[in-house]
Amino acid sequence: MSTPEQILKHSICDYLAIRYRGQMFFWVQESVGIWDSTRKIFKNKRGSYQRNGIPDILGFIIIESIPVWFGFEVKTRTGRQSPNQKLFQRDAERLGGFYFIVRSLDDVLFAITQINSKITKIIGDKKWLQNQNT
Repeated sequence: MSTPEQILKHSICDYLAIRYRGQMFFWVQESVGIWDSTRKIFKNKRGSYQRNGIPDILGFIIIESIPVWFGFEVKTRTGRQSPNQKLFQRDAERLGGFYFIVRSLDDVLFAITQINSKITKIIGDKKWLQNQNT
């Protein structure tokens, strides 16, 4: 049986696949740990180059011919980020990526608008600066 979060994640992916075909490349990152049959729990990943806290949906959207990385962490109305998710968000945003907690399709639409707006402004500022230097 699907959880409300899984249903929302699937709906978001359906929307992105239809609306942004050819403009966006994305995938779902399954983040369930490794099953420990002795302890009957999922263990966190601990490999040298494995990360915990990766967003549920990762991808690139093309804005003015520039691929822009984004991550959507899908949460229900009451869902909260784990410490590992907060750390991943910090690292991604520090390097210029876009990370959003989304609780609805409206949140996704807002996130894409924010990405588009910020990148378009950066491009416009660079073009303006280049024109000032010529």
